[in-house]
Amino acid sequence: MRSVAVFTQEDDLRPRAYAGRYIQLDPIMAPFQTTRGIRYEVVTVHLIIGENSTPRYTCFVVPMLHEEIMFWLCNSVFTTADFTDERKAGLAAEILKFVED
Repeated sequence: MRSVAVFTQEDDLRPRAYAGRYIQLDPIMAPFQTTRGIRYEVVTVHLIIGENSTPRYTCFVVPMLHEEIMFWLCNSVFTTADFTDERKAGLAAEILKFVED
């Protein structure tokens, strides 16, 4: 038996690396300290590629950016409070500032 994928006309099948599109990075496990030891929170980054970027440049830079974000999250000292609803927006702003830098 062979399975066949069915796509509707609304499905966007274009590659994600083209300029003007977005790239969803792989999830990153961010460690944080709790009273019971180290736990992990899943962090995902959704990049919107600018119109001035070429696909070749984007495909070259994005894996390095993903690695830098991973190292930054691992070297940051987070606690349980950093992943509460009140502080998640601040953490997202910090990640955005890091990516922009």
